[in-house]
Amino acid sequence: MPEGNLSSPRNAVYLFYSNSTKAEGIDPDYAKASRIMQGLTGDEAIKKVKKLRKIIDGKGLKIVYKNIPNAKNYRDTLLDIEIANRYVLFPNRLPEVYLEQVGTKWLISDNTVAEIDLIYSNVFPYDDIEIERFIPEWGHFKLTKLLEVWQVLGFIITLILAYILGFLVRWIVIAIMSKIEKYLVNYTTDRIHKTIIKVSKPITYIIIIFLIERTLPVLDLDVSVSSFLFTGFDFANIVFWISVLMTFITMGVEFYKEYASTTHTQLDDQLAPVISNVLKIIVIIFGLLRILTVIGVNPTSVLAGASIGGLAVALSAQDTVKNLLGSFMIFLDKPFHIGDWIEAGTVMGTVEEVGFRSSRIRAADTSVFYIPNNQLAELVINNKGARSYRRYTTQVGVRYDTPPELMQTFIEGVRQIVIKHPNIRNDAYNVEFTNFGASSLDILINVYFIALDWNSEQSSKHVLHMAILKLANQMGVSFAFPSSTLMVEQFPEKTSFDMHYDLDSDRLSSIVDGILKDMSKGKKQN
Repeated sequence: MPEGNLSSPRNAVYLFYSNSTKAEGIDPDYAKASRIMQGLTGDEAIKKVKKLRKIIDGKGLKIVYKNIPNAKNYRDTLLDIEIANRYVLFPNRLPEVYLEQVGTKWLISDNTVAEIDLIYSNVFPYDDIEIERFIPEWGHFKLTKLLEVWQVLGFIITLILAYILGFLVRWIVIAIMSKIEKYLVNYTTDRIHKTIIKVSKPITYIIIIFLIERTLPVLDLDVSVSSFLFTGFDFANIVFWISVLMTFITMGVEFYKEYASTTHTQLDDQLAPVISNVLKIIVIIFGLLRILTVIGVNPTSVLAGASIGGLAVALSAQDTVKNLLGSFMIFLDKPFHIGDWIEAGTVMGTVEEVGFRSSRIRAADTSVFYIPNNQLAELVINNKGARSYRRYTTQVGVRYDTPPELMQTFIEGVRQIVIKHPNIRNDAYNVEFTNFGASSLDILINVYFIALDWNSEQSSKHVLHMAILKLANQMGVSFAFPSSTLMVEQFPEKTSFDMHYDLDSDRLSSIVDGILKDMSKGKKQN
């Protein structure tokens, strides 16, 4: 690689890094390395170069030349057109440091130069304390080629102090989260409190890791050791954050379940596990992508791979994706609730469960239908469970020779039965003589049952039918059935067939009153 060449990002980084590295028997040439500093010369440029190199080493960042573009006019296609000619050295760990093209040279940007002092103070907050001045000679004894005694002891002391501090941090985290919980729900359940205790551990570890990372640069470790430790801390942080988010999802679902238990519909209860599973899958996917960037995979490649992989998964699992979207449409639109009797296409039954992929509907014969949610969301659904009342219509056919007076009294009696029925609307009904049938005089009975479930409707029908049957039997009203009557008036020694009806009005009224009393007694017993 040519010396002093600033014509590409790779050459510029090589000039900076090679001349700021202390080789065996050779001191760094900071003056040559400072040529990469835009707008600075002399001692000021050398001072900035030393700080920048110490920042990179202190954060455990390693230069991999093969990953740095060598094109003279390299353009970052992810950036705006005005600043596209720039290259960020460490986009994840140190995005503030980047090179930009100035004429034919690649130099550290003006923004980076201006922020080096601030970045340095953040990475080395204790730099004013000259730690090495207090270290005895034996502390500089090399345990390995890369580690001295004082560095190992300093790291162990840091871990011990962080562990002790962790107890205090955890107590503070639990106290804060308990306050938030009481503010949100005004009560504490044992299950939610256990979840708070559980989530406090990874949060404590995240804070401890943060404190250790802030202290680690002070130990002036070799970049190889720092890189190893920081990579390990990054992995641990990702794992702990996944644990925290998973626990928060569980806690949020618990809060949602408590809310859903106060609503009249059970569909909200079915939504909780679906939301929980989807959010947990998203957290795991993002965690895996973050791990890939930690092990050195280019973030752009990760995003591109995730996009292509997501597209491939979507294409290969179209039905699953459609059913998932169908589930959300059902939960958003709420065309029915758990326990509703619905008619969806050729399927009729009670909704028992709305799952991640399909919904379970139990038919009247107790068989079970599983309908994919994407199909269910597109069907015309007749929600019988959403009815305000259950309509019931039937016809009663009486004989043609029934006298008009008896017919009218019988109809009035049926109307009174409908009015007194405990499970029928008494302000919307029809009991009328509506048709001359082929073999009967037809009385239409149209009523609306208040009870909405199927079993209650059948019980209400039974009460209504029995009352009408008793009324007809005691009044002497005969129900007709398909028949033919042959009248032979001139047959020897025979007389014509004639029905005899008792039309005494007082008797008929007493019969109606007795039937209504029987209904009232039945209502009280129920």
